[in-house]
Amino acid sequence: MSVRLLVAAVLATLALASPAHALPDCSPLPEKRTLLTGQGQLESIISDARGRIFYSDIQNGGRLFRLDAPGAEPKQLVQGINGTGGLAWDTDGSLVLGFNGGNQNAVADGTAGGLLHVNPETGETAPLASGMGMANGIVRGPDGAFYASNDFAGGIDRVKDGKVEDDWSKVQTPNGLVIDTAGRYLYAAQTFKPASVARIDLSNPAKEEPYYEATAPDLQGGPDGMTRDDRDRLFVAVNASGEVWRIDTDRTACRLASGIMNASAVNWGGGAPGFPARNLYVVGFSGVLVELADATDRPPPAGPPAAKPPRLRLAVEPKRVAAGSSTRWRFAVTAGGRAMPGATVRFAGRRATTNADGRAELTVRIARAGLRKASAALAGYPSARKTVRLLPRR
Repeated sequence: MSVRLLVAAVLATLALASPAHALPDCSPLPEKRTLLTGQGQLESIISDARGRIFYSDIQNGGRLFRLDAPGAEPKQLVQGINGTGGLAWDTDGSLVLGFNGGNQNAVADGTAGGLLHVNPETGETAPLASGMGMANGIVRGPDGAFYASNDFAGGIDRVKDGKVEDDWSKVQTPNGLVIDTAGRYLYAAQTFKPASVARIDLSNPAKEEPYYEATAPDLQGGPDGMTRDDRDRLFVAVNASGEVWRIDTDRTACRLASGIMNASAVNWGGGAPGFPARNLYVVGFSGVLVELADATDRPPPAGPPAAKPPRLRLAVEPKRVAAGSSTRWRFAVTAGGRAMPGATVRFAGRRATTNADGRAELTVRIARAGLRKASAALAGYPSARKTVRLLPRR
């Protein structure tokens, strides 16, 4: 049994010894339906705009799955990740997966954790950041930075352009992370203290305050993963008590669901034709995937955030050309400051594919000399178009 599961079991024992729940039920309660069982020890969940669900499993070598539709067989994308942790989207459409998110090594604030980019179609992975203690809950900020929590050692790391700022916030035992719709505050569910949610000012992480604090007998609930809707209401998986709480903007809370053993993470569906965007999906250490129908009337957008249009840079060698000569065109493609390996570029009726650095070259034969223009466009991105001018050789 991992340290994480052991502590959860202790919290569960404390919760069972408590008197009746203090939180009222939300009204109306959503219809609850179990979609999958026996999936391992599930840690996190996220959806994309195509209506697919992705979830991570701490057991069995650390795995990431994709579920394409209700009733479909889950597809394993990744295996062999040390302590799969949180999930988030990057602007290039890749998943960001935390590792060392559920491992004993994270008890101390070591360096075994980090972030991976994952291709959601193929499961191909690439490193994004390393040297972190843990990457349990993760969220992407409005400036492109990623925030990753360490619920054992405490503190939130910030990752910008692949560089790690250790303990950017020193908040106690943070787990699930959420950023509000205005992009001003970061909310952190706090697991191994009396059940609470902290609010941190993104512009000044020293400005931290309690946002919600449970009362007896819910103090031992063990808040875990968390999401929000577009009303900025927080939805929290409460691990030890097996519940989902909703925390409204007036800082009052209600119980949205119960009976989900070791609920660990929550997130919204991606929409038709897969899982409805108004439905909340819950995973747990017990290996279940549960659907809570119509949990909100204002779900946030699913999938990666809006990306900056890819930038296409072209260069021609030589600068001056003669009729019948062959000219080599070099180009590089970036999006949001990152290279786009494998991007297909159309140029003068031909195609070329960028390499791992987002660069490629293509040789074009010039039919006649004279002042003329030629343009290249990135396939699928008509806004990423570049025109170059050829000058006649004198």
